[in-house]
Amino acid sequence: MKGYYDIYLRPAGTMFATMPLTSNILDGWDRLDLPDEVTKLSLDGIGKQLGDGTTLWDGEKIEFEAGTLSVPWYEWAYLRSTYHGQRCDVLLMDPLNEGFAAVAFGLTLNLSLVLESGESMVIKVTGSREGSTDATSHVLVSGTAGSAVIRGIIYDAGFTPVEGATVQIVSGGTTLTDTTDYLGEYLILAGAPLTWTFTVTKSGMTFPSGQTLAVIANQQYTKDITATA
Repeated sequence: MKGYYDIYLRPAGTMFATMPLTSNILDGWDRLDLPDEVTKLSLDGIGKQLGDGTTLWDGEKIEFEAGTLSVPWYEWAYLRSTYHGQRCDVLLMDPLNEGFAAVAFGLTLNLSLVLESGESMVIKVTGSREGSTDATSHVLVSGTAGSAVIRGIIYDAGFTPVEGATVQIVSGGTTLTDTTDYLGEYLILAGAPLTWTFTVTKSGMTFPSGQTLAVIANQQYTKDITATA
């Protein structure tokens, strides 16, 4: 598959077979900015030729390649230390259609520096996995119809991003949560069309309560929240 997808990374975690809207599947992922070039994700079988002329397919090869990305130096340092040479999961979403998502599990990633210009770094992310298959596929292509991506940055009273804040959104009987990353960003894949109510908590800080956001399907929303004390 080829396209301009939003890219999410995480250290290799628990595999999932569906993308339910009853939980936030983006919890624990880091989001990369939209790449400058087409992103590629491929899955091929690995086979052996048998003596009778047939082929035994007993393995799989997954390859991932993102287009170049421009990031500040501190993000490059974080991404390099967290993901380079590590087994990771890669999630792709179509920014124009949240009803499509694909995730590849257990890839070994390579992060390379293409160009350095002042405090801005142009980087490239690739990854691969090769080995035997098991009962669960290592690539999942799924529909997330009826969903929207909600993201934002949590700030302290001095407008500094807050790492480790808990963001909880509630609509009816559904509660979704995420913890802000090193950039103070949270990411939630939420059901739509619905109105969600936000609660932010962090020890020693007070945040405004009762803030809401109405979302419709197949859209991305940004909601930043700043502490009052």
